[in-house]
Amino acid sequence: MKSKNKRDTEFKNLLVTGGCGFIGSNFIRYLINNSDFLGRIINVDKLTYAGNPDCRRISC
Repeated sequence: MKSKNKRDTEFKNLLVTGGCGFIGSNFIRYLINNSDFLGRIINVDKLTYAGNPDCRRISC
């Protein structure tokens, strides 16, 4: 059985937990603006003290 390289794997969906925090929101922005990721990004965040409710407005 031939093993795949990590670069050969293509994700269609990506679940980001904590995507409204500092690191998570910047990671999502990076995926949208600077990578060739063509899948769907799903952001799950509890929006506690560190969450930014404006993260819903991240756009391309």
